[in-house]
Amino acid sequence: MLTLVMLVACLSSTAFAEEMESVESYATPKLVSSTYSFVDDTESVPMRANTNLSFTNLAKGYAKKSSSTYYITSGTDELKIHSLTWTPTGQNLSVAFINAQTGKTYAVPYSGGSVSNKTISTTTVPTGEYYVAVVNYDGPNSVTGALSYSFI
Repeated sequence: MLTLVMLVACLSSTAFAEEMESVESYATPKLVSSTYSFVDDTESVPMRANTNLSFTNLAKGYAKKSSSTYYITSGTDELKIHSLTWTPTGQNLSVAFINAQTGKTYAVPYSGGSVSNKTISTTTVPTGEYYVAVVNYDGPNSVTGALSYSFI
Protein backbone atom coordinates (compact mmCIF):
# COMPACT_ATOMS: atom_id res chain seq x y z
CA MET A 1 0.00 0.00 0.00
CA LEU A 2 2.84 2.38 0.84
CA THR A 3 4.43 1.64 -2.54
CA LEU A 4 1.18 2.48 -4.31
CA VAL A 5 0.89 5.79 -2.44
CA MET A 6 4.49 6.62 -3.38
CA LEU A 7 3.82 5.72 -7.03
CA VAL A 8 0.76 7.94 -7.19
CA ALA A 9 2.72 10.81 -5.64
CA CYS A 10 5.57 10.36 -8.14
CA LEU A 11 3.21 10.21 -11.10
CA SER A 12 1.26 13.33 -10.19
CA SER A 13 3.93 15.57 -11.75
CA THR A 14 4.58 13.46 -14.86
CA ALA A 15 4.71 15.34 -18.18
CA PHE A 16 3.46 13.69 -21.35
CA ALA A 17 4.55 13.84 -24.96
CA GLU A 18 2.03 15.54 -27.17
CA GLU A 19 1.03 13.84 -30.35
CA MET A 20 2.12 15.79 -33.40
CA GLU A 21 -0.59 16.31 -35.98
CA SER A 22 0.57 15.40 -39.45
CA VAL A 23 -0.50 13.53 -42.55
CA GLU A 24 1.73 10.59 -41.57
CA SER A 25 0.16 10.41 -38.07
CA TYR A 26 3.57 10.65 -36.38
CA ALA A 27 4.09 11.18 -32.70
CA THR A 28 7.33 11.98 -30.91
CA PRO A 29 7.70 10.58 -27.39
CA LYS A 30 9.19 12.63 -24.57
CA LEU A 31 10.89 11.51 -21.38
CA VAL A 32 8.47 10.90 -18.52
CA SER A 33 8.76 9.50 -14.99
CA SER A 34 10.28 6.03 -14.71
CA THR A 35 8.68 5.25 -11.33
CA TYR A 36 5.75 2.86 -11.65
CA SER A 37 5.02 -0.84 -11.31
CA PHE A 38 5.06 -3.44 -14.08
CA VAL A 39 2.78 -6.25 -15.10
CA ASP A 40 4.95 -8.80 -16.92
CA ASP A 41 4.18 -10.05 -20.41
CA THR A 42 5.00 -13.58 -21.54
CA GLU A 43 5.52 -13.01 -25.26
CA SER A 44 8.92 -13.32 -26.92
CA VAL A 45 9.12 -12.07 -30.50
CA PRO A 46 11.56 -10.83 -33.16
CA MET A 47 12.00 -7.06 -33.66
CA ARG A 48 9.99 -6.61 -36.86
CA ALA A 49 7.17 -9.07 -36.20
CA ASN A 50 3.61 -7.94 -35.69
CA THR A 51 3.18 -8.31 -31.92
CA ASN A 52 0.17 -8.25 -29.62
CA LEU A 53 0.34 -7.02 -26.05
CA SER A 54 -2.83 -7.48 -24.03
CA PHE A 55 -3.56 -6.01 -20.62
CA THR A 56 -6.30 -6.74 -18.10
CA ASN A 57 -7.31 -4.51 -15.18
CA LEU A 58 -4.18 -2.37 -15.59
CA ALA A 59 -4.42 -0.05 -12.57
CA LYS A 60 -3.39 3.60 -12.39
CA GLY A 61 0.38 3.83 -12.02
CA TYR A 62 1.04 0.49 -13.72
CA ALA A 63 2.62 -0.45 -17.03
CA LYS A 64 2.24 -3.64 -19.05
CA LYS A 65 5.55 -4.16 -20.83
CA SER A 66 6.73 -6.71 -23.34
CA SER A 67 9.02 -9.44 -22.04
CA SER A 68 11.23 -8.93 -25.10
CA THR A 69 13.50 -5.95 -25.46
CA TYR A 70 14.14 -4.27 -28.80
CA TYR A 71 17.35 -2.55 -29.86
CA ILE A 72 16.20 0.86 -31.09
CA THR A 73 18.39 3.10 -33.21
CA SER A 74 17.41 6.70 -32.47
CA GLY A 75 15.76 8.41 -35.42
CA THR A 76 15.85 5.26 -37.57
CA ASP A 77 13.40 2.79 -36.05
CA GLU A 78 9.71 3.61 -35.77
CA LEU A 79 6.94 1.89 -33.85
CA LYS A 80 3.83 1.24 -35.92
CA ILE A 81 0.64 0.95 -33.88
CA HIS A 82 -1.69 -1.21 -35.94
CA SER A 83 -4.37 -0.95 -33.27
CA LEU A 84 -4.74 -0.02 -29.63
CA THR A 85 -8.14 -0.53 -28.00
CA TRP A 86 -9.17 -0.28 -24.36
CA THR A 87 -12.05 0.12 -21.97
CA PRO A 88 -13.26 2.19 -20.32
CA THR A 89 -12.95 4.42 -23.39
CA GLY A 90 -12.90 7.64 -21.34
CA GLN A 91 -9.57 6.64 -19.79
CA ASN A 92 -6.27 7.93 -21.25
CA LEU A 93 -3.35 5.56 -21.95
CA SER A 94 0.23 5.96 -23.12
CA VAL A 95 2.36 3.81 -25.40
CA ALA A 96 5.92 3.92 -24.14
CA PHE A 97 9.50 2.87 -24.74
CA ILE A 98 11.13 1.85 -21.43
CA ASN A 99 14.94 1.68 -21.42
CA ALA A 100 15.97 -1.79 -20.26
CA GLN A 101 19.08 -0.55 -18.43
CA THR A 102 17.99 2.77 -16.92
CA GLY A 103 14.20 2.48 -16.69
CA LYS A 104 13.82 5.89 -18.37
CA THR A 105 10.49 6.04 -20.14
CA TYR A 106 9.52 7.86 -23.33
CA ALA A 107 5.75 7.96 -23.83
CA VAL A 108 3.02 9.20 -26.14
CA PRO A 109 -0.48 9.61 -24.63
CA TYR A 110 -3.67 8.54 -26.37
CA SER A 111 -7.35 9.00 -25.53
CA GLY A 112 -10.72 7.83 -26.77
CA GLY A 113 -10.46 4.06 -26.32
CA SER A 114 -9.23 3.30 -29.83
CA VAL A 115 -6.18 4.20 -31.92
CA SER A 116 -5.07 2.74 -35.23
CA ASN A 117 -2.45 3.28 -37.91
CA LYS A 118 -0.23 5.57 -35.86
CA THR A 119 3.55 5.77 -36.09
CA ILE A 120 5.78 6.74 -33.18
CA SER A 121 9.12 8.28 -34.11
CA THR A 122 12.29 7.50 -32.12
CA THR A 123 14.03 10.82 -32.77
CA THR A 124 13.82 11.77 -29.07
CA VAL A 125 14.63 8.26 -27.82
CA PRO A 126 18.36 7.55 -27.31
CA THR A 127 19.74 4.45 -29.06
CA GLY A 128 19.54 1.37 -26.83
CA GLU A 129 17.53 -1.62 -25.58
CA TYR A 130 13.86 -0.90 -24.83
CA TYR A 131 10.64 -2.58 -23.83
CA VAL A 132 7.39 -1.52 -25.50
CA ALA A 133 4.69 -0.82 -22.93
CA VAL A 134 1.18 0.42 -22.34
CA VAL A 135 1.02 2.72 -19.30
CA ASN A 136 -2.01 3.82 -17.29
CA TYR A 137 -0.71 7.15 -15.96
CA ASP A 138 -3.95 9.07 -15.57
CA GLY A 139 -6.34 6.68 -13.85
CA PRO A 140 -8.64 6.77 -12.06
CA ASN A 141 -9.90 3.47 -13.50
CA SER A 142 -8.18 0.22 -14.35
CA VAL A 143 -8.14 -0.51 -18.07
CA THR A 144 -8.40 -3.64 -20.19
CA GLY A 145 -7.39 -3.87 -23.84
CA ALA A 146 -4.80 -4.81 -26.43
CA LEU A 147 -1.99 -3.23 -28.46
CA SER A 148 -0.97 -4.59 -31.86
CA TYR A 149 2.37 -3.18 -33.06
CA SER A 150 5.50 -3.74 -35.12
CA PHE A 151 8.69 -1.84 -35.88
CA ILE A 152 9.18 -0.33 -39.32
